[in-house]
Amino acid sequence: MLYINPLNINTKILIRNFEFKDAYQMWMVEEAKNNIAELKHIYENFLIQNQSEEGIFEKGQGYEAFLWRNTAGTLDFRNIIDFWRTIIVNQGYYNYVSDIKTAHLDGGVKLFTERHYLKPKLNAAILKNPETTFGNISLEMVANHLEQYINMRIVVTKYPNKAYFSFEALLTLLFSQSDTKLK
Repeated sequence: MLYINPLNINTKILIRNFEFKDAYQMWMVEEAKNNIAELKHIYENFLIQNQSEEGIFEKGQGYEAFLWRNTAGTLDFRNIIDFWRTIIVNQGYYNYVSDIKTAHLDGGVKLFTERHYLKPKLNAAILKNPETTFGNISLEMVANHLEQYINMRIVVTKYPNKAYFSFEALLTLLFSQSDTKLK
């Protein structure tokens, strides 16, 4: 088992350059539809079987999460989190922060975690009725030093004693909006 020393973690603001934006546009045309369909398939298989090697559901105090593993090596998690970020922003959220963490593990291995942390735009209606949001949303992807995508996770955190739309409703929205945008 690899050990991550907390002193060997470096965090920076995530900036997308023109090279990334060009690659993103190519992904949208060539791979996006298949990548999203594969994520949906993994999630639906998990719901049916309540277990999966490729998908893991987590629920804890104040949060829910789903993690996709890139076991086949075909998913482009970096582009997927950017694509889903735009869908969530269009639902009344704003991008609070995007960052990248570099962790140096034993044996010289590096892991990179890119994250978009989104919060609902606060207005009078939301302050009065928070159940019109999903809570705070984090989209995260992990890659190794060879830029091989290892996993992607969506996490929703919620404040206690407040009602929100369900985690399942968020994933349903992301998949349906993805299908609409990628037709």
